[in-house]
Amino acid sequence: MAQIRKDFLLHWFYGTILAIISIPFLGYVSVLVIALIAVMKEAYDYRNRDVSKVYNTYNSAMDIVATYLPSCLIYLALEYAK
Repeated sequence: MAQIRKDFLLHWFYGTILAIISIPFLGYVSVLVIALIAVMKEAYDYRNRDVSKVYNTYNSAMDIVATYLPSCLIYLALEYAK
């Protein structure tokens, strides 16, 4: 069975929580804000990385997707449920 990284699941969880809290109040703007938060968080991680370790750009990009995708799905579900 495939293993899912714990960090990926945490990004998915926090993206979902942010979306559930913000979409009812801000609508589509919250999706853009969550995307910005995800990119800024990964930029922060890149800036504060351990220099002795190899930085994996693919994992960083997937972390951004894992944070952003739940907000897109929740926004679309709420828009089409109207």
